[in-house]
Amino acid sequence: MLDLDLLHRRFPQFTNEDLINDIAQEGHLYEYEAGDIIIDTGVPIPFVPLLLEGSMRIIRRDDEGHEILLYYIDEGQSCATSLTCCMNKQVSEVEAIAEEPVVLIGVPAARLDEWMDKYPEWKRFVMNTYRIRFEELLNTVNSIAFSQLDDRLVKYLLERSRIQGKNTIRTSHQEIANDLNSSREVISRLLKQLERQGSIKLSRNAIEIIDL
Repeated sequence: MLDLDLLHRRFPQFTNEDLINDIAQEGHLYEYEAGDIIIDTGVPIPFVPLLLEGSMRIIRRDDEGHEILLYYIDEGQSCATSLTCCMNKQVSEVEAIAEEPVVLIGVPAARLDEWMDKYPEWKRFVMNTYRIRFEELLNTVNSIAFSQLDDRLVKYLLERSRIQGKNTIRTSHQEIANDLNSSREVISRLLKQLERQGSIKLSRNAIEIIDL
């Protein structure tokens, strides 16, 4: 059952009671475990996610299976790509994966156009979501184009730590390599360097941040 108090806390920008009631009546509550695929590439997106708990990472794969991390979605946020695909009735071009256990409200695609016209604050929310994700995509492009891989790795670890709210990140070297479009061997070497510097501590499928 949808918790309206939690909806108010996570999305305080929604103050119109009619909009809140529509979200409660039309939206469906979904729960996912860490690692679950929430939105898959090449299939229609049936809903726009409003994240209540947990976090998701959005990745893009090429035809050869290489992937790159685009951005994270945190509590109180949504996915600009799913908004675009739903409103244009397109299949997804990205993959959304639960970074940790996720609880979200799925807003049916059929309601998006109607709410854009009906509720100014929903329109502001959609436009602000586009703005935030566009800025993050620019940061990603700048990072790939202008930053060294070791700098990107440090930024990546800090961002995952922030998203998860923990100093210890549960992940593998291969997963990091996939997200940063590198190889496992290179990532392992850079992580070992950070460990020798006392910045992190490595263990099996976990990285503890000490002083990055």
